[in-house]
Amino acid sequence: MIAELDSKISQGQYEGWLSHLSANYIEYYNSPEILHRINQYPQLLDNGIVIKDLEDYFQWVVVPSRSQASLEDIVFLGENQVVAYTTYEGKRAKLYEFEKLNGVWKIRKEMW
Repeated sequence: MIAELDSKISQGQYEGWLSHLSANYIEYYNSPEILHRINQYPQLLDNGIVIKDLEDYFQWVVVPSRSQASLEDIVFLGENQVVAYTTYEGKRAKLYEFEKLNGVWKIRKEMW
């Protein structure tokens, strides 16, 4: 599942990525307050990029940050919660957080 997700991200397949998201993730990253905070990232400001919606977030944040990342470890926090990790600048970093919802693993905004 993670390999499929990574492939969709690397290929810029927004709709495919969207199908892997939980409702709370979509709601969080569509929030005007969160989009405003994201727009303060130096990398975006320096390049004159303004994130207006979830699709912009995918294109300008998710694709660049995830397309070159590699899965290093998976930690099960419970029967229905999993965190996938990568290594970034020599340190362990969260790659994805998943929750099993109605029998399907979805990326969720960390709430646990």
